[in-house]
Amino acid sequence: MLLMVVAGAKSCAQFRGQPRGSSALVFTLYRDGITYYIALFILSVANIITIVILPRDLVNLFSVLQRAIHTALSSRVILHLREQAGKLNTFSDTLIATYISTEAS
Repeated sequence: MLLMVVAGAKSCAQFRGQPRGSSALVFTLYRDGITYYIALFILSVANIITIVILPRDLVNLFSVLQRAIHTALSSRVILHLREQAGKLNTFSDTLIATYISTEAS
């Protein structure tokens, strides 16, 4: 928990130090990463509570849900980063192909 708070504080300070609009890719990474970690933290706490409080038969109540949310959110982070990187691509395919063909000559 302490490590999560320290890392979050450092990330917020670094993010606030950047000029607005400096990188949409970094903004997407922070936004999705924060969502990812908050959701997994809440599910982990719920999982710990169920282990401590509920009977032994219900110990794995949130385990499957936690794995599914982990998979979905990590895929979401990657897909949003790829989408944002595609938007930031300033070169068209034809321009790159032309550059490569002139370099080969």
